[in-house]
Amino acid sequence: MSNTSIRPLLVFACFLFAANAFCAAQELQKGLSYSFRSSYDGDYMSIYILEVDPQYFDVVSGKSEGNELETVAAIAQRHQAVAAVNGGFFKKEGQFADLPMGILKIDQEWCASPHKSRGAIGWSKADQKVLFDQVLTSVTAEIDGQAFKIDGINRIRQDDKIILYNKLFHPTTCTKTAGVELLIKDQQVCEIGQENMAIPSDGVVLSVGPLRVSELPPVWKGSPFAWNVQIIPQSEPPYTASEEWDNAANIVGGAPILVRAGQVLTDFSLEQTLDGFLYNKFARTAIGLLPNGHWIFVVVEGKKHFILENAGITIPSLAAFMSGLGCVEALNLCGGGTSTMVINGQVLNKSRGEGNELEKQERKVSDAILIIKK
Repeated sequence: MSNTSIRPLLVFACFLFAANAFCAAQELQKGLSYSFRSSYDGDYMSIYILEVDPQYFDVVSGKSEGNELETVAAIAQRHQAVAAVNGGFFKKEGQFADLPMGILKIDQEWCASPHKSRGAIGWSKADQKVLFDQVLTSVTAEIDGQAFKIDGINRIRQDDKIILYNKLFHPTTCTKTAGVELLIKDQQVCEIGQENMAIPSDGVVLSVGPLRVSELPPVWKGSPFAWNVQIIPQSEPPYTASEEWDNAANIVGGAPILVRAGQVLTDFSLEQTLDGFLYNKFARTAIGLLPNGHWIFVVVEGKKHFILENAGITIPSLAAFMSGLGCVEALNLCGGGTSTMVINGQVLNKSRGEGNELEKQERKVSDAILIIKK
């Protein structure tokens, strides 16, 4: 099947059926199946479903390039991915539009730490175990054996914060008020400055706001420096362990957790999401896990299609839908106009624009989840 024929043929076929039409899964490659559903729970909606067997494909996280947002299709092409969906929530506008708003770790390298207790998925190519839970992080450092706490990774630094930066942020720390900044390579302090220090490709920069400088241990060039990130599950009782997350090479944040241990969640209070976000209909992207270890990716459109209203789906309905697909774990990712599914270079869904009109161009994102043939 050619790249340009996947969506039109399947969509056309679906409209030949009644309101609850469902197109049987099409195996695009060994271990990669796609299906389309034109309605759910009595409402018309376009739902795109991708099932991935990790025996044949690696699932990885990918970041946009050059401190700019980038389309899912472009990220997928750069990584030679056969399929992709958009990743976690991000800032979307302004100088730091590319910054994730939740936790993000890509191939063992930290891109962002979470601001709130939110859902996350963690996994590694070397380990078939996939983790779903609500998490926070504890970031600590030591200078010459003296420990102190870091407030976050790759965030905009306020005067009362201590932030750690690496090459996945920007060329510099972008700080505008003088504090103390330490350039660290090979686990030792190489340079001491005050603001807007250049971030090396082979090291990190610790930026201490002026209101926190007094907390910094004595430091000089050559001081030994070490830092550590511990993921702390927030579920009660704990559903996963910090030690399990240590082995996750990739971690992507979302909100909220939809399905846990095969049970549809109905209480989303732990993740501090707004009622409007939960109970209004929007385009959504979700990721789930089947009992056999297969991954499920779902994108629900939120737009008008011809004469039929297709406003999207609520979070409770999305949770029920993922459970209905057989998911034992599931997480909602970034949605709205950024919800995107790409297969073989083709964007299958369309975004919802002003006045419910179709977007002419694919929305750009901070990161994507990529499916790459082994």
